[in-house]
Amino acid sequence: MANRGIVQLELGAGAGHVGIIAADAGRKLPLPIGSSHLVRLFRRDPPRPVDLEEAIEVTEDAVMPLARLLPPDSVLRADDPLTRQVALRAAGSDAVQSVSLDAIEALFGQLADAAQRGFWSGELRLDPTEAAALVILREFMHHAGFDSIELGAGEGDAA
Repeated sequence: MANRGIVQLELGAGAGHVGIIAADAGRKLPLPIGSSHLVRLFRRDPPRPVDLEEAIEVTEDAVMPLARLLPPDSVLRADDPLTRQVALRAAGSDAVQSVSLDAIEALFGQLADAAQRGFWSGELRLDPTEAAALVILREFMHHAGFDSIELGAGEGDAA
């Protein structure tokens, strides 16, 4: 599967980008949303259920048009520290090379439970930036059809 394209997701504070690496060329597409956009929607820590719903809607509006531009059968790769951090939180381990959408969904479920309760419990506590990045990552993976995200060796951390 050496010909599979690679989609590099980089979540920025103001805005991010999605890099597409194909066999013959690479390009970057702007991701017109970043964690700071969603953090502004969170009126409480943890965010309220209505805040999460609004964050999901805003993210879907940004992600869905972009998802249509991605090459089919490509591999998603975390390309920045924030994306890696959230994916590793979902995996529950620093010793993984990829994280499934199911793991991302499970972490989001814990965030949604905390939102419903109105407080964090147990070991889960996401700061607002992590919570926002989780929403973006979840929606991006879901709408772009990725069932996992590869973490590699932290290439994006050196930037």
